[in-house]
Amino acid sequence: MPRIDTDFRPHTYDDLCASYERRRALISSMADPRHRRIARNYLLHSMLEVAGRYEEILAPELSIPEPVYVFHHNELECHGHDQVRSFYKSLTDTGANVIVTTGHRMAVADWGFGLEQVSHFNRAGEAIGKLGLPPLPEGDIYVEHRQTMRIWPYTADGIMAGETLYYAHEASYSPVPKALALTPEGAARALAPLIEVARREYLAERLG
Repeated sequence: MPRIDTDFRPHTYDDLCASYERRRALISSMADPRHRRIARNYLLHSMLEVAGRYEEILAPELSIPEPVYVFHHNELECHGHDQVRSFYKSLTDTGANVIVTTGHRMAVADWGFGLEQVSHFNRAGEAIGKLGLPPLPEGDIYVEHRQTMRIWPYTADGIMAGETLYYAHEASYSPVPKALALTPEGAARALAPLIEVARREYLAERLG
């Protein structure tokens, strides 16, 4: 039986936005322009994913035409925009794109960057049964807490070339009432202003 954590305080939309603001402040303090450009690409990409705006991730200023995604925890690989688009669509269609992250540690280099964090994933509906979790009242969800590590390679001009993801084997789960659960629609609304700021900063960095 998966471990249940009942001490978890459900995240709010303010928590979600504050997480990105902290990362934005860290990126702004980076001295190397190339590293800032890479990190700003990541930041915009991440917010677009959580907001369910995955089509924008595939724009030529953010992603190469044939990105490669490798997920080591389930041996999944996605090659090119069509497969990557299908992956993001599957997340968005099930509400699994709503992810709050904490405990970030990031290192940026000329080739790209690596990131370690705790990812808090929404899990609902069919996913609960697959994970062997006890059923919940209708509309309630579980939030999965799992240590994750991501490696993102970049081109010489700071365009994302793909992702390699490693998920910890062990995770814990917290039941969250429907009234307190973050929703895809709510995440999209909360992040919309931050996405526009991040887009302006990223494009200015590229043009600079």
